[in-house]
Amino acid sequence: MALTTCFHYISLLFGLYTIVLADCGTAIQLEDLEALNMTWVEPDKASNTSTGMLVPDERAAGQLPSTQSHYCGGQSVFNPENYGPDIFSAQALLLFDRQATGANGHSYPDIFQNVENLSPIVCDIAGYDGPYYEWPVKPTGGFCVVGRWPGPDRMILGVIEICVPNFPGPQKRRKSGFFCGFLTHRGMPYNGFRMCQVVPGTGAGP
Repeated sequence: MALTTCFHYISLLFGLYTIVLADCGTAIQLEDLEALNMTWVEPDKASNTSTGMLVPDERAAGQLPSTQSHYCGGQSVFNPENYGPDIFSAQALLLFDRQATGANGHSYPDIFQNVENLSPIVCDIAGYDGPYYEWPVKPTGGFCVVGRWPGPDRMILGVIEICVPNFPGPQKRRKSGFFCGFLTHRGMPYNGFRMCQVVPGTGAGP
């Protein structure tokens, strides 16, 4: 009887594990993120943060794009201490498959089509080549959406699917964004984009 109960219990556990694997499909497992120089930070229950975060691995953060300042023209300089929280804001919406709508009628994070064929787009995950999402930002930090005009500047995000077994709800395969630089409309014809430039010497060296 005990042996039968034990086998039944093991079968239930295996069934649950199989369901999780099936639900995650080809999504990246948390333990495999290290190979991409990324780390999953668990939600902070003390501050009611239920999203978690995908962040660069500290051991590889020395010269990553997200540790550098970016110049988009005029007085538009984006420093990591200001735009760091914007990466999290966009991640949170991607994780929950939600968007914020601006006064221009566009919803963000929005897929960036790169019709200008801009290059190179350099991301925190080396070798990533799309898809990309755009997210309106301002140099002082904070996103320019939710009923407001998005302004001329955009943060670009790459997106990967990761398997988060303890994520709230039944869907464990989640989209998470990571930093891929900035774009701007400044100095361009109507609706045209150009890449912002990294400010030399602003990386947090190893």
